[in-house]
Amino acid sequence: MHRLNPKSLSALDSILQDLGELSSEEALATLMCGLNIVSEYTFDLEQIDEGKVLTTVQNAETQIQIIKSSLKQPSPIQEDMAV
Repeated sequence: MHRLNPKSLSALDSILQDLGELSSEEALATLMCGLNIVSEYTFDLEQIDEGKVLTTVQNAETQIQIIKSSLKQPSPIQEDMAV
């Protein structure tokens, strides 16, 4: 079992408070998913293809997938199309 430093414990406490709006199963699955990403994965998102599932957490009632998705910048409006 890992011991978290005080900053990590504070952040975890904040997350737990935010999860209070979810059912206990959803909150647990969400927390597990976040902890899995933080504790088990060190990756460079630039090297991961768009749409790839980074991690999945599932229990009896909930399945959560974290998928890489980036925001696309809109293409500039062409001046000749302006009225």
